[in-house]
Amino acid sequence: MKRYTLLALGLALVGCVTANVQTLSPKTYAAIPVDSVTVFLDVSELQADSIAYERLALIHLKGDQTFTDQESLFKKAREKAAELGANGVVFAGMEEGRTTWNWLTGASTSNRQAQAFAIRWCVISGRDERP
Repeated sequence: MKRYTLLALGLALVGCVTANVQTLSPKTYAAIPVDSVTVFLDVSELQADSIAYERLALIHLKGDQTFTDQESLFKKAREKAAELGANGVVFAGMEEGRTTWNWLTGASTSNRQAQAFAIRWCVISGRDERP
């Protein structure tokens, strides 16, 4: 019976993306709507002279490879960034995680992982303006 309870709990969590946030900035900002958070796939998208940004936090994301796609990682990163008041997320990398075997269920799982920076960014007209 205990094995089936754990299996049911495991199935309930399937497809969920977990996120751990490591704060990088001492500044705090009010939460913003998730729809206001822009996803950048690479930091090179922010290299223009007219864009300034501040890194607020590093977000570690993880989900089961079978049920987690890139879009679900983006969604969770945007949610965490919005909670921090960050209006952008820059992905630092995505990878397939290692495969693990669960002795309770006899099933093997593989995780999809990503890291992203929650940022506050803005377009500047002069070089002295910063977020």
